[in-house]
Amino acid sequence: MCPHDCKWEVEGELFTSAKQDFQYEKLMSHDKRDEAESLLQIDSTLEIKRLTKSALAEEEVSEYWTQCEQDKMLQVCRRKFDACEHARDCLLNSKSELAEATLDKKWGTGMDMANTIDCTPDFWPGQNLMGKILKQVHSELLEQRCLALVEQTKEEDSQKRKDISPLIKAAKKFGFAK
Repeated sequence: MCPHDCKWEVEGELFTSAKQDFQYEKLMSHDKRDEAESLLQIDSTLEIKRLTKSALAEEEVSEYWTQCEQDKMLQVCRRKFDACEHARDCLLNSKSELAEATLDKKWGTGMDMANTIDCTPDFWPGQNLMGKILKQVHSELLEQRCLALVEQTKEEDSQKRKDISPLIKAAKKFGFAK
């Protein structure tokens, strides 16, 4: 667990959690603007979930949203980890299975933290979609970090070659190199 305080902006709206960003998008996609705006004043993820459930009954959730919600959460997570260095470092430094240890059987493991830790993923009753999304973002961030390191190394090597170029010319001039 890696607690952090971070904020990010999307189209002029300020978000303090992935849950807030995600539920805001969900409400806006269902023309629930007033409820979405109210949600921006709430920091508690539990209260955010309650507000969304009271504003949008399960049977009201559009087929469109159901089909794209995982992609929406992936976008939200990318925004969060792009904007929040501490959260990004925590994710990059994680070495274990990424899991949403909640009783939620869709987004989480379907188990509390203790049982999630005690069981292997094969025995989790939940789909752990959030954990899978975090794993994907983790992989993307690692790839970005590796590509940046490769570019940095290339630049350093190029600079070193420039730095020794006069020495090589001098060595050739005096017959020490061909």
